[in-house]
Amino acid sequence: MSRRAKSPPNSRSGGLKSLSARLLILTIFFVMLSEVLIFGPSVARYRVSWLTEKLGSAHLGWS
Repeated sequence: MSRRAKSPPNSRSGGLKSLSARLLILTIFFVMLSEVLIFGPSVARYRVSWLTEKLGSAHLGWS
């Protein structure tokens, strides 16, 4: 009967302990952060222009 050797603690099954996994997570995080920082002001500008247009049409309709 042969016994199986236990895998060393620093094997590839480390999950987020490898450098490539950490870099992947950081890259995904910063890409999502930049998307939010770009998309947020765009939505706000669209909302302001939509409200301004509605206000202008309401003003024309009231006279």
